Amino acid sequence: MKHAKHEDLEKVLVEWFQQACSNNYPLSGGVIMEKAKEIASHLNIADFCGSTGWLDRFRNRHGIVYRQISGEAEAVNEDDISSWKNNVLPSLLQDYAPEDVYNADEFGLFFKTHA
Repeated sequence: MKHAKHEDLEKVLVEWFQQACSNNYPLSGGVIMEKAKEIASHLNIADFCGSTGWLDRFRNRHGIVYRQISGEAEAVNEDDISSWKNNVLPSLLQDYAPEDVYNADEFGLFFKTHA
């Protein structure tokens, strides 16, 4: 496994990344690259560019994978969901064929450490 050119930068970035993940902050590639550039600036690293190639290598070195996350699911009462699915949903769907029903929920792609 290759080591990072700027190991001190990556050490700080990984620590920040882990804190952000534990606080359920959504982290995209752009956010990670901007934070890396900010850290590089604070560490006076002038030759850091934070390219997509660097991001891919950073992710591979630290076992970071793409994961979809959603914090809304925890806020919903399971009894309300069950009641809605059993009492309200059937009446809403009665005039539609199953192939005419689509899911239009929000979608996001974020980074998360591989666990």
